[in-house]
Amino acid sequence: MRTTLLVLLLSAAGMGKGYAQSFTSGYLKYSVNGDGVSVTVTGHVNGMNDTVPLVIPDTVTYIGSTYSVISIGNGAFFRYSGHCTVTIPNFVTSIGGDAFYGCHGLAS
Repeated sequence: MRTTLLVLLLSAAGMGKGYAQSFTSGYLKYSVNGDGVSVTVTGHVNGMNDTVPLVIPDTVTYIGSTYSVISIGNGAFFRYSGHCTVTIPNFVTSIGGDAFYGCHGLAS
């Protein structure tokens, strides 16, 4: 009974394995998907280096856990025009609506 209660409390407090957890790694923001093993790119941080191509990684590691990057969320790069080239890995199976809307510098 105590073990079950502890597991429920840790899950509710967000201390379990990253479900519904958001984090930043490098210049990208991520959200852990419901499966607990993959993430969605949800945005970027201000000051992201705009002199090099944007590369979305295959995987990202956060607090000892490695996650597969499988999607780009709605509006993730909305109106970001710093990059003219974006590399998206084969693992990405979905790109949300308006993910690159207003990215006037996007060429390829």
